Amino acid sequence: MNWLADYGSKVMTAAEAVARVKSGSRVYYGGNAAIPNALVNALAARRDELENVQLNHVLLLGQDPLSAPGMEGHFRHRSLFTGGNVRAAVNEGRADFVTIHLHDVPALISRGQKLSSSS
Repeated sequence: MNWLADYGSKVMTAAEAVARVKSGSRVYYGGNAAIPNALVNALAARRDELENVQLNHVLLLGQDPLSAPGMEGHFRHRSLFTGGNVRAAVNEGRADFVTIHLHDVPALISRGQKLSSSS
C-alpha cells in the first residue's frame, strides 16, 4: 500500500475518532494554536456516555466545553500549563494543575507515567 492509500484508510470524522475513547481513558492533546477543536467538541457531545476520562494538555486557548461546570465525573483535566479557560475549574477543584517544567513533558509521556497533581 502506498502512503496515500494508507493515509486515506485512516481518515475519519471527529465523531468517529472520539468514538474510540472509552470511560477511564487518558487523552493527551496539544494546546496553544494546535487545539483539536472539532475533536474536543465531539468529545463533549459524548459526555453522557463517558466517565472518568483524563484530559492531559498544555495551555488551551479559546472555549473549552470539557472544563465547564457539569462535566465533572465525565472529564478531568490534568493541565500542564493552565490558562484562563481552565483556571476556574482548577480553582474550584474540578480540574488539576500539574506542576512540571515543560521540557520534562516528553519524557513523562514516553515513560507512560500517569499524570497527577503530584507528578
